[in-house]
Amino acid sequence: MALAIYKQTGDAIEYPAATPVATGEVVVVNQLVGVIVRGITAAEIAAGDKAALQIEGTYIFPKQAALAIAQGEHVYWDDAAGEMDKTTTNVYAGVCVEDAAGGDSTVTANLQNAPVDAT
Repeated sequence: MALAIYKQTGDAIEYPAATPVATGEVVVVNQLVGVIVRGITAAEIAAGDKAALQIEGTYIFPKQAALAIAQGEHVYWDDAAGEMDKTTTNVYAGVCVEDAAGGDSTVTANLQNAPVDAT
């Protein structure tokens, strides 16, 4: 029988910073979207240092200003633009938890790093 050993709750993971990052910065690791919540060594995390990367939870993110996103819709992180949108070719990030009107500059979303059927 194969056994697994419990390591942590899974809402945050250790992130070895490839480049300097700051608390609150959105980071994409392959198909995983997270938010730097604190550096293990300092508020600003230098390349090579480790940080805590929150991969679950509700955050306010920047979004495309003209785009309306309704509560319950899937949201995707556009790493190049640094904002949430509804474009399924970007990295899946989670679900919108409060309506965001066109003209709003932010969207409140719950990070849910799990594969989704985009169809």
